[in-house]
Amino acid sequence: MVVATRLTRHAAHDTGTPGAVLSIAIVRCGTYAEWSHIAAWLRLPPQSSRAVAAVFRRLGHAGHLEEVLVSLNALDEELTEHPPPIDYARCRRTFRELKLVTPARLRKARHQAGIVLTERRIRYVTMML
Repeated sequence: MVVATRLTRHAAHDTGTPGAVLSIAIVRCGTYAEWSHIAAWLRLPPQSSRAVAAVFRRLGHAGHLEEVLVSLNALDEELTEHPPPIDYARCRRTFRELKLVTPARLRKARHQAGIVLTERRIRYVTMML
C-alpha cells in the first residue's frame, strides 16, 4: 500500500504518528475540515494535527505528495464501498475484560509522560493504558 509506506517513512520523525497521520488523512478526504478538528473528533492528542501537516510538507518536498493523495482517495473509495466488518463480539469481550486504571497508576503514568491532564486527555490516557 503506497500511502501507508510513504506516510510511515515520512512520519518516522514524529514519534508514534503513522497511524494517527493515516487516520486523520483518511477522515480529511472529501472535506475541508481542519487537521486539529479531525484529531479532536478522533480523540487523538492535539499534536497529532501538527504532525500531519509536517508529514505532508515532507511528502511535498520529497515529491511524493501527489502519489500519496491519489492513493488516499483510492483507499477512501475502497473503504466507502467495502467497509471492513466490525466484530462486535470481540469489542464486547475486550471491554468486559478491561481492568480499571487506578488513580495511582494514572498519576504515575502521567508523571512519567510529563502530561498535564485535561478532561479529554484523561479519556485518551485511560484508553491507552
